[in-house]
Amino acid sequence: MHRNLAAMKRWITGLFMVFLGIISLPLCGQLYKVQSEEEINSMFNHPTVKLKEGVYCLPVGFTLTISSDDYSIEGVPGKTTITSYDPSNPSSNFRVRLLDTNQPDLFEDGVYVVADNPTYSFGGGFKHLVLPYNTAGKSVLYTQGTVLVKKDGLWSRHFTGSGFHVRGSLKVKNINFENCQFYLFSPFGKIESENFSIINCRFNNVARVLSSSLFGGKAGENWFNSLTEYPSDGNYRFKEMLICGNSFSQIHTCIIWGCPPVKNVRIINNTVRDCPTAIAFFDLCLKNFSEEDYFANRNREYIANNSFEDIVQGVNRWTITLTRTAGKAIIKNNRYINCNTQLVLLYGGNSVFKNNRIVSRQYSSKRPVPLIMVKNIGHPHHLITKNIISAPEAFLVALEGKADIEITKNNLDVGTVYSKNNPITDEKQSVIIENNRISAETLVRITAHDSTKFGLVKVRKNNIKRLVNFRTGKAHINSIQVEQNRVPQELENTFPVQRKSTE
Repeated sequence: MHRNLAAMKRWITGLFMVFLGIISLPLCGQLYKVQSEEEINSMFNHPTVKLKEGVYCLPVGFTLTISSDDYSIEGVPGKTTITSYDPSNPSSNFRVRLLDTNQPDLFEDGVYVVADNPTYSFGGGFKHLVLPYNTAGKSVLYTQGTVLVKKDGLWSRHFTGSGFHVRGSLKVKNINFENCQFYLFSPFGKIESENFSIINCRFNNVARVLSSSLFGGKAGENWFNSLTEYPSDGNYRFKEMLICGNSFSQIHTCIIWGCPPVKNVRIINNTVRDCPTAIAFFDLCLKNFSEEDYFANRNREYIANNSFEDIVQGVNRWTITLTRTAGKAIIKNNRYINCNTQLVLLYGGNSVFKNNRIVSRQYSSKRPVPLIMVKNIGHPHHLITKNIISAPEAFLVALEGKADIEITKNNLDVGTVYSKNNPITDEKQSVIIENNRISAETLVRITAHDSTKFGLVKVRKNNIKRLVNFRTGKAHINSIQVEQNRVPQELENTFPVQRKSTE
């Protein structure tokens, strides 16, 4: 009897505690109750927001212009969630299906994300296409990753809200963003602020983390949905951007695309996985259209200790990039596991790609993808060193422009080590391949244009394990220097003389 009474007391106490937990939820974000406009302003629209443990359900069309100059929002690590999914309203569930726009419009009503854009642009950039389906006469533009909606048989771009608008600094910490239809952060404004930071957050099933912005251009309503446009005069929006300790999965369009002008960027200790449609991951493109390489030697980017896993895309894998730089970049200690896209697009000043590990059998020799794409207007020097790379059907480096490349002290199993793709002549341009362990199909490929002139190819002190072609292409190379390499006996007759020579 006493045991039963004790058990009943424990049961009643537990039930009471559960009841207390339930009634306390309004203090920590009413569970699956959509916040009203009044509640949102009371809770979110002041300079410093501290959220308790709980689920905060914001409207599908959530847009909040923060009245203060600077803004921070922080939750309880792993226990504070912001969503727009209300189980009592099925339309709030961001259930996105993949769309192939090459197929006839036999699709049922619903929300779709474009999985493959059939227009390519080697090295990055997508042409916006006009949706061929029934749009009631409106011109609906799209790229890969664009979220579209079909309702009552008519198609349109899917846009709900543009999230948190800030005009000054923005700090976001310890929040899970789960099943959010609205764009999350729109740091539009023209004044220079101290920082933009996202720390220890989780993002899953969202369209855009950082809303796209404009550099000196104009767009229609609900296009990029920027309240303003960044000036193209080279001014900065933030002194620092920090993206640290976050997890990203099922990002449908982009993490960062249309980056605000930032002086110093640090992207560290993040995990990105399973994003089959995203058009942009960490796209740090900064442009002053009057001077293409304006930011190349003005801003710095540090991308380190990140993990990219299972980023497998369709026909556009060869033009999707996980990280695009704009200034002096250091990219080190990252893991790229089971990916099939470009890993890095170097578009800035002198940069270093160091101590990274790449393992993937997802690349195809039918349409080889460069792991590192280089596009420069100026003449920077890029160092690729101390990496372990196993991607036997990919290019290590594909280059457009005049950059010098130094590839040293790597362990390489790739399709082609170095490839220059375009006919730009630069008799001072060089590639140095030194002190590497190499298994490859081709060592150096320098353009099929026989009118192109190239400066120096130096191949020195490498341990060549496998090689079919030392060199392909028709460009005139001023100097080929080959010395002190270890080559299998069966290749000695086809490998160039082991001495300095001039072609």
